[in-house]
Amino acid sequence: AESMELLEEVDTLVLDKTGTLTAGRAEVVSVIPVDEVAESELLRFAASLEQASEHPIAAAVVRIAQARGLKLGRTYGFEATPGAGAVGVVQLRKMAIGNARLMADAGVDVGVLEPEAERLRVLGQTIVYVAMDAVPIGLLGIADPIKPDSWEAVQEFKRAGLRVVLLSGDHEASVRAVAQQLGIDEVHAELLPADKVAAVEDLVRRFTYVAMIGDGVNVAARIQEAAEP
Repeated sequence: AESMELLEEVDTLVLDKTGTLTAGRAEVVSVIPVDEVAESELLRFAASLEQASEHPIAAAVVRIAQARGLKLGRTYGFEATPGAGAVGVVQLRKMAIGNARLMADAGVDVGVLEPEAERLRVLGQTIVYVAMDAVPIGLLGIADPIKPDSWEAVQEFKRAGLRVVLLSGDHEASVRAVAQQLGIDEVHAELLPADKVAAVEDLVRRFTYVAMIGDGVNVAARIQEAAEP
């Protein structure tokens, strides 16, 4: 009952992107290998690594590889970094798959792929880089369609006088593409789970009552702590 009463005082609504405003079922829609790398090999190595992960994007990579009849190899030493990607060994090759942060940490220069990456981000795709033995071999563009009722929901929130804020771990260009389609002005992107908590803490300090809608898998407990007076 107390929570319901507090909802009447909310002036700021924070929305997660994936699975909240979008369908939450990622699909690989772009496969861009570097020169002299076959598209099938890019997908095969990427999916071989990702089959050890439970992340929705990893599942999408595995699905497209299986749909194309590619035979996946075993993964050894798999290690995932929340909000970034994963590394491991496939057929004696050191593989890394994930965002720009993961590639930088792995010492991989993805500059050759940036023009294509930026083109796809503007279309709202999330970019996943793939590297083998510290050399980029391509990228994958991931799309997560916006839910049919997300536009009307956001407009209803705004008509009710709520300040709507979008938080996401994805690249800023991709997040802003979604925000633009839904009429959301305030965007915080490229956030790790801890960064999302910090963003909510900041909003709590700036405004009266803040509510957040999202799956909360990674940050639910700390979001709750951030919101407590």
